[in-house]
Amino acid sequence: MRLLKRIIPVLLTFILVLSMATPSTGLESNGSFKPIMHDGKKWRIGYCETEPFSNYSEILFSIIQGLDEYGWLKNAKSLPYTHGQDDTKAMWEWLSDNDLGEYIEFPKDAYYSLSTMKEENGKKPEDAIINRLNSRNDIDLMIVMGTKAGIALGNDKHNVPIFVFSASNAYNSGIVKGVDYSGSNHIWAHMDVNRFKRQIRVFDDVFKFKKLGIVYENSEVGRSYSALNDIEFMAEERGFEIEREFVDEPKDDSDVERYKNDLKAAYSKLAPRIDAFYLTIASIDPQWLPELLQPIYNKKIPVFSQLGADEVQHGALMSITYFDFPNMGRFGADTIIKKMSGLPLDKLEQSFENTPQILLNLEAAKKIDYKPSFDILLVADKIYNKIEQ
Repeated sequence: MRLLKRIIPVLLTFILVLSMATPSTGLESNGSFKPIMHDGKKWRIGYCETEPFSNYSEILFSIIQGLDEYGWLKNAKSLPYTHGQDDTKAMWEWLSDNDLGEYIEFPKDAYYSLSTMKEENGKKPEDAIINRLNSRNDIDLMIVMGTKAGIALGNDKHNVPIFVFSASNAYNSGIVKGVDYSGSNHIWAHMDVNRFKRQIRVFDDVFKFKKLGIVYENSEVGRSYSALNDIEFMAEERGFEIEREFVDEPKDDSDVERYKNDLKAAYSKLAPRIDAFYLTIASIDPQWLPELLQPIYNKKIPVFSQLGADEVQHGALMSITYFDFPNMGRFGADTIIKKMSGLPLDKLEQSFENTPQILLNLEAAKKIDYKPSFDILLVADKIYNKIEQ
């Protein structure tokens, strides 16, 4: 029961913070910030994501629901969305094609996914987006998803307000200049800077490991994606060693098979050297995990997922996620509304800590001969009985 005593206060703290924060954002937007037009026209919102990803879809859906809830959109509750989908383009086309009221519109050609854009004449994909923001003057603000997209647009090459979500750590990535406030009049990012440290603390509380294995791309973006600073901080705090293998992310679709093979080799090299494995955020198809993790299973090593549900469902033993999407969406919508209502972006709070959820896969536990204690089973929010193939 010792672990239960450690975890429950953490859960209760976040629930209390959330319960105190959520009503104030809703009341503020519904009261003080009534919908207004932009110079007599609708606000025109654009969108850019790093790549298709289910978290991006759910955050976008939740932001749209928040804007509808606060009265800036109408009929948006009918936006087609299925939990777990990674396609945002179909959602955006629906937003473009439907009448959502007199205040906001979503131009169909203002949708961008960096993963489908190619370099042209030596120019990066984001250069075309920045050129549009500077030359056409037809986008009033951008919703941006992911670290790579945040880095691509989170700069002074333009002055269109951008709102970055689902970046590993927007401060460490250089997207924003501060944690609480962005330090920029046109860049803002949702921040929950301690979520990966909290993950590792719980992982270490359960397994008391001495050598933690990680695989990541040894580049500025790769280190940021994997929250390497947080891992190294926790290694110092908890006294464990970090065993590393480096793998270059795929350059394009034709490079994916090479990348997968390199991951297999990296996992095999790590397995004899570690007693715990931290599956960091990277371009990994969760369906690869049963194959990739086999050398880890063979050594009876627990696997903790930094990302969350998809990876636990497909073979990671455990994760703690911090994505309360409905309330994150309300927080994001509220912040966007404040900007549209005239408040300076660099004065708007960025930090919003989500309620944690503990995820566990029992088949993965069986593979490493781990029997979850009663207190782990009691506090787990989602238990998967098998590894999804």
